[in-house]
Amino acid sequence: MRFLLLICALSLIPTQCTSRAPQPELDHEWISVLELKRQFLTSTETVARQRYVDALARFVALHPEHQRARQVYEETELAFARDLCSRGLYANALPYYEHAAARSPRNRAIRAELTIAREHLSISKEKFSALRPGMKAAEVVALLGQPPPGWAKSTRKRQSVEESWYYRRPDGGVASVFFHNGKLLTAEYW
Repeated sequence: MRFLLLICALSLIPTQCTSRAPQPELDHEWISVLELKRQFLTSTETVARQRYVDALARFVALHPEHQRARQVYEETELAFARDLCSRGLYANALPYYEHAAARSPRNRAIRAELTIAREHLSISKEKFSALRPGMKAAEVVALLGQPPPGWAKSTRKRQSVEESWYYRRPDGGVASVFFHNGKLLTAEYW
């Protein structure tokens, strides 16, 4: 009887080992994705970044059980959302934040970033009224966010620099902020 149990136990070992053993083709695919990441990190081209992110997304779609790939993809997606916000592209960042928030509903930091991105889509009069003459551009960005691409203009006049930033209002109008040498001169909520 013991001999029969031993034979049964030994016959199960190869099956269990092969199901847990690394899959060479999966490892090769993951290494290819990581090679694209290395190329992206050492390149200044946005094309290299896009190749890496596309390969990572394909890998995760094909192998959703790969924990590390999913984690890397989620971190990359969140970094992309942050990058879009830093360039004033809040509407473009929302789907990435929403996806990240849906995956991690208890993550307060992600939910806070999502809220900020939504608030920066358009600027309320209350938020705008917190502006004070003399504020530095960085302080205005902290309060209102970056203006959308194409909504800022800079002019150099002799020894000074004048800038105009424009923001959307919830009612469809435009609010403007004017700087002289990097400090807030005036702001208008038309």
